[in-house]
This record gives sequence, structure tokens and C-alpha cells, in this order.
Amino acid sequence: MSTVVRAHDDRPTVVAAVLATAAAVLSVAAVANDPSQLLAVAIEVGAVLALGGGALLYTEAQGAENEKHGADAGRRAVAVFAVCVGVVGAAVALGLAVYAPTGMTARLELVPGLLGVTTLVCGLLPVRRGRWARYLVGTGAALLVIAALTSGVVYGADTVALLSATALAIVAWDAGEQAINLGTHVGRRGETATAALVHVGASTVVGVVAVTVALLVRSMQVTGLSLPALALLLGAAVLLAAALSE
Repeated sequence: MSTVVRAHDDRPTVVAAVLATAAAVLSVAAVANDPSQLLAVAIEVGAVLALGGGALLYTEAQGAENEKHGADAGRRAVAVFAVCVGVVGAAVALGLAVYAPTGMTARLELVPGLLGVTTLVCGLLPVRRGRWARYLVGTGAALLVIAALTSGVVYGADTVALLSATALAIVAWDAGEQAINLGTHVGRRGETATAALVHVGASTVVGVVAVTVALLVRSMQVTGLSLPALALLLGAAVLLAAALSE
């Protein structure tokens, strides 16, 4: 009787990756107020689910094939189809973001946000990429921040929405980094759900506190900072708090 020994699976963990994706989508939705924008965001959500689900199913099918030394062509075919649907969905969402909104403001604030979500998700898909995962997560989060700041520059979103979008973008980055770190040190198949929930929950609390403080500062008009500058400072504060918590 042979025993199958599984190698250490250092791919991003599922729970933290899901939380990062949710924060990224909420960041984009926070500054989306046009019906065409909301439709594009909804399609992007479907695309992300298809991409993530397809990639997860494909890797599970590969694992089962390696253990059984047999073929699992049916599951792999479904997985590939789901990934293709996700790619097409992301392209459709981006096309709507470019052509559907009537005003240039709606386009400028949505396009980088959708690109950010897709890029971040690509960094967290359960495939082996090494350091590229961090590059993609960081780039995706940066695009989310750009989307939020663009909305502030062109006044496409109110103060609460802008600050919330910025904080959520930083939380998405932090959760993505946590998914990668847990996968590297503990393993994707390890018990990481509690650690991910606690870490991302703490980052979210920091974000809520930072948004509240920023709103109080703005309401008292004690500084001459513009709204985008205030959002940038808020993002830096949340980023610093997340870095110190590592």
C-alpha cells in the first residue's frame, strides 16, 4: 500500500484571496453611481467568480489526477470553460466602462478600477507564479487607488464614498498580501481561515477608524487639504498601520 505525500502548496490561500477580491470590488462600487457603471461592476463580479472558480477547479482536477495517476478531462474542460467565460466577462465589463457611460467622468473613474480588480484577482489565482503574484496584487491595488483619487479630482463621488474606496483599496492589497504570505509559510491546504479573517478584520477596523477621523478633520475645516489629498493621506495611514501589523 503506497502513501501519497503531498508537496508544500505555496499558492495564495483561498479565504484571504476571497476577502481581498471582495474589498477590491467594494472599492470600485463605492464610487460607481451611474447605472451603466453599476452594470459594469456587476458583470465584473460575475467575471471574477468565473475566473476564480475555474482556476480553482482546474488546480483541484490536476491534484486529483496526480494522486490517482489518471485523467480528469471532464473537470478540466469545465474549468477551462469557466476561465474563458471570466476573461470574456472582464472584457465586456471593461468595454461597458469605456463606451456605456455618457460622461467622461464616469469613464475615468471606472476603467482603472475594473482593471485593478482584474489585475489583483490574477495575482491571487491558484497557479504558481512566484513573485509575480505580489506584483499583480500591488499593481491592482494601485489602480484601485487611482480610480478613487480620479473620482475625487473630477468630483464624481462624495467624501464618504471617496474615502471608503481608498481605504477598501488598501484593505484589498493587505488581504492579498496576507493570502500570499499564508500560502508561502503555512501552505494553501493548511488551516489559515482564522488567521485570514482576524488579520483582514483588523485592517478593516483600522480603515473604518481612519475614514472616521478623516471625515471629522474635513468637517472641522482645520486644514486646507483638498479631498483627493485627504484621501491619499488616509490611504497612507491605513497602509502604514497594515505594515506595522505584519
